[in-house]
Amino acid sequence: MGWIIFLILLILAIILGVRHLSKEGDKIMEQQKAREERQKQRRLAACEEYEKQLVELSSRLGECAINENLDDWREYNISSRVLIFEQSSVIIIKSKEFKFSDILDYSLVDDATSETITTSTGTAKTSTGSMIGRAVVGGVLTGGLGAVAGAATAKKNTSDNATSQTITKHKYTLYINVNSLQEPTISLQIGDNVAKAQKLAGIINVIIERNKN
Repeated sequence: MGWIIFLILLILAIILGVRHLSKEGDKIMEQQKAREERQKQRRLAACEEYEKQLVELSSRLGECAINENLDDWREYNISSRVLIFEQSSVIIIKSKEFKFSDILDYSLVDDATSETITTSTGTAKTSTGSMIGRAVVGGVLTGGLGAVAGAATAKKNTSDNATSQTITKHKYTLYINVNSLQEPTISLQIGDNVAKAQKLAGIINVIIERNKN
C-alpha cells in the first residue's frame, strides 16, 4: 500500500514538474518574441529616420552617387556611412560634411596580426605575431594593397612529423586628412574587408586627383 501511495505521489510530482517547465518555456518564448518585436520596431524607426535624412541631403546636395556603410550592425545610420554627392562636390564622412577641396591626403593602414599553428603527432602549438604599420599611400594604392591582400593567404609547411599553418588577420583603418584645424584627421575603421578598404581609398584618391585639376 505504501509503495502505491509513493508511486502516485511521484507521478503527480512529475506531472506538476512538466507543467511548470512548460509554463517557464512559454514565458521564455514570450519574452523572446517581445525582445524581437522591440528590435524590429527600433530597426524600422532607424530605417525611417535614415531615409528621411537621406532625402533631405539629396534635396539640398543632389543625387547621392556613392553610399558606403562602415558598420554592418548600424546600417541605418548616417554617422556610420560615407556619402558622395558628386553634383555639389560634397563628401559626408560620419555625419560631417566636407567639400571635395577640403580633402587633402589619406593613408590606408593595415594593423595585421599573424597566427601560426604547428601540429605534430598528437600535439598543437600556437604562436601569434604582429605586423603593424604597413600603409598604402596615394599612388602606390594598387600594388601596395594588392601585396597586403595577398598576405591573407594561409601558408602550410609540412615536414616528416609536423605541419604548420599561418593565418593573417587584417584590420584596416583609413586615415583622411581634411582642411580643419580642429579635427585635421578622420579615421575610418574598416575591419578585415579588403574590398571595402580598396573602394574607399580609391574614392578618396579620385577626389584628391580631381582637386589637382
